[in-house]
Amino acid sequence: MSVVAGRYLVTFPGRVGCHAPQRRIVVYALGIQGPHGHDLYADDSGRLQVEIAADGTVLPVGTDLAGALSHAEPLA
Repeated sequence: MSVVAGRYLVTFPGRVGCHAPQRRIVVYALGIQGPHGHDLYADDSGRLQVEIAADGTVLPVGTDLAGALSHAEPLA
């Protein structure tokens, strides 16, 4: 069952080979769908936009993070 939340915590991996910590960013619903047909979310600045699939997979939109494996967890 899919969870649709108003905000999610999105986790992106750190830089490869340097044991950097993961980037964790809170994103908020924009109330529209993105190019892949999923709900569109953005961070506070609006620069990071992502779609979040029903299984929690994050699909970055218009960023260089397109190949990054990331996951979203709903926040209360």
